[in-house]
Amino acid sequence: MISKPHLIICKEKKQLCSSLYLFGLLMACGILVSACKPNEQKAGAQPQTNAPRDASKVQSPSESVKPKINFVATAPKTQSPSESVKPKINFVATEKLYKKIKQKKLGTGAGLIRIEKNIGILIHPGASPSEVIFDVSDMREEMKLTFWISGLPQKFLDSTGAGTVGYEVFVDGKPLGRKRVDRFTNQTLLVDPKGASKLRIVVDDDDGAQTCDWFFMGLQ
Repeated sequence: MISKPHLIICKEKKQLCSSLYLFGLLMACGILVSACKPNEQKAGAQPQTNAPRDASKVQSPSESVKPKINFVATAPKTQSPSESVKPKINFVATEKLYKKIKQKKLGTGAGLIRIEKNIGILIHPGASPSEVIFDVSDMREEMKLTFWISGLPQKFLDSTGAGTVGYEVFVDGKPLGRKRVDRFTNQTLLVDPKGASKLRIVVDDDDGAQTCDWFFMGLQ
């Protein structure tokens, strides 16, 4: 004989099973119905498409905060060959030598003689030679003179005649020979001033043009 509590439990189990079975049927019917319905669109909605979007109209989030920058193109600097052959000089000694100038003669037109700080003594020829005479009567040690052409502006780098000069060195009127120097080389000359009184440097344009004939001399 089955007691009342057991009968109640069995009834509740049957009701639960019936409810689960009914819920499963409803769910299955709902899925079938929704699968059979055609796709509906809301009024005014754009149709869905798999076509790629126009990349030009798509803005990256970073684009909205990207600052506007003005780029200024800078032309690369071109080094004159003479910059790479410029010698290291003793500017203090060179400046002392410049102060010993006894006489100078500027070439016609573009002639120029002056000291350029931390560079050397500039002797620029004109249509006629520029020349300078130093008083070396109190000098006893051998001098190492160096000659070169200063760097040229970029617009003259392709000019074959620019930065080319001829020069002569005299000690008490005795010539030590004429030399030619351009922006591709520097030259050194040893001079013994013992017993001498005058050192004379004469600079000419060498090729008939004085374009950038920035002839420099200094002591090493």
